Amino acid sequence: MSRRTGAFDRQVGPLVHSALTTVVVLILLLDNTEVSIRQYTGLDWIGLPAIPIRSCTFSVLSCFLDFLILFAVAQCLYYRCTTMDPGFVQPTRSSKVLVQYTAAERTHLLMDWAARPLRTDDAAPGPSKFAGLLDTARDDDEPTPPSLVLPVLWCGLCEVELPLRSRHCFDCQRCVSRFDHHCPWVTQCVGRRSHRVFWAFLLSQSILLTYTEKILWYSLYPIDKSPTLEAWLWTNVLLLVASAIAASALASAVMMLWFHTWLALTEQTTWEALRPKSIRYMQYFKFVSPFSRGFGANMRQFLFPRPTASCAALDEEDARQWWVSFERRVARLRQRRTQTV
Repeated sequence: MSRRTGAFDRQVGPLVHSALTTVVVLILLLDNTEVSIRQYTGLDWIGLPAIPIRSCTFSVLSCFLDFLILFAVAQCLYYRCTTMDPGFVQPTRSSKVLVQYTAAERTHLLMDWAARPLRTDDAAPGPSKFAGLLDTARDDDEPTPPSLVLPVLWCGLCEVELPLRSRHCFDCQRCVSRFDHHCPWVTQCVGRRSHRVFWAFLLSQSILLTYTEKILWYSLYPIDKSPTLEAWLWTNVLLLVASAIAASALASAVMMLWFHTWLALTEQTTWEALRPKSIRYMQYFKFVSPFSRGFGANMRQFLFPRPTASCAALDEEDARQWWVSFERRVARLRQRRTQTV
């Protein structure tokens, strides 16, 4: 059963994000902090006495400008994630042809098309080179039909041929190339085009929240100058609320940043990392991604992809890399079988 997300549900994430951000920023601007308006005007906005604060930077103006720059960068990246195309799969020429066939005829054609070589050059070996060595019951050298090893899938909802690593998102109601996950916080899928921007948003958000926590910590009224604990809590109530919001958001951002950095280094997606046994092309590999080219090459491709490459071209590169990894695994199994005999 497909899930359909309404217009209101798609706005919950941005609304919550905007509300929490507004609360924290207003507290920073109106309370006695280094980025407060009172530091420049001397006005008492909320009835609390202005007190000297312990400076965490060289000057109050420098602290305000640093916070403003970090805040602007984080917000631009966030709204970029919510509005950009994550890499929706576009109908190909073969997809437009397959629409007119029935489901059974379409499956038969897809199995035939999967048997064709991906490329004719030496850098992209065709599927016909691979023997059925993954099946231990087979002793002959008859090649395994590629459609049985790596079937070409069809999305009946979008009526497109699904490339490798793509998946249909029931929230966006579109198929996404190199599908990572659907993020409710940005109400958008994270895919081939948007994964790098999403990672940059997590990085900027982590830096901004760390800087915010530092400002809030240095802005707290000293407890030794308060007559009672209740008076200290009442004096710092707004700062403590903002600190709690920022701390919880910082913990989530840092954990997600670490996880997506590991995904980028190993050339995986969230979907592939969490559900490898349920994905057909991941079942032949254990504890390693078939698309990995090494930590350095993976991170370089993730951060600096070719600007002129289309999603279809990058999908084809992933398919070629999968066959290269599959060939290596077949060679290792062949060598192991020879040694045991």
